[in-house]
Amino acid sequence: MVTGWVNDGYAATTIHTAWSYVVSVLREARLDGLLHGDPTEGVRLPQKPRAKVVPLTDAQVITLMGVMPDALRPMVLLGAASGLRPAELAGLTWDRIEGTVVRVDRQLVTVASSKPAEWGPPKSAAGYRTVGVGQDVIDELSTHRERYGIRADGLVFQGPRGGLLTRGRRSEAWARYRSAIGGETGGGVAPVASLPRVEVDRGGDERCRGRGTIGAP
Repeated sequence: MVTGWVNDGYAATTIHTAWSYVVSVLREARLDGLLHGDPTEGVRLPQKPRAKVVPLTDAQVITLMGVMPDALRPMVLLGAASGLRPAELAGLTWDRIEGTVVRVDRQLVTVASSKPAEWGPPKSAAGYRTVGVGQDVIDELSTHRERYGIRADGLVFQGPRGGLLTRGRRSEAWARYRSAIGGETGGGVAPVASLPRVEVDRGGDERCRGRGTIGAP
């Protein structure tokens, strides 16, 4: 069956999805006593291709930070400096920033921006980590805190008009501003997880020097 799908030209992801349904049906058949043994055992599926992550250029990073609202600009900067995923940035609280180190042990999972913040574990076991970002980035975050204050839930970032930065809101922001850096305007996940790292001087001017300039994950 799987060989036939491959020969018919179906994509690996499509085959994996279809095979999951087959496995589910056969499992139910075994539980009902209609099958003995597992006919799916030993079946090898085609390997899924891994999407290549292409970081934004230095110029794109600077442009993106320039067009973003003030409330979101430090989030883009921290993402560029740290490589945190969008949900990790959206769920970051001030108590996870210690000196020049950001502790990552959760991400925002709230669906509605008007609801209280809810956190879930990182995407994988490797997601539990500490990331060094440098004093200049911390200074920018301190300025952000002085301007917007500290929320009751402790979140570092919020939407320009308040409210949580849910996945829907992050996607809306990315769709709105990605055209400024030559990206497509549809759909999309916030880009900060794949930004090059950025160095900020004491005067506030960005100097992009590529991934790895500030700290290390």
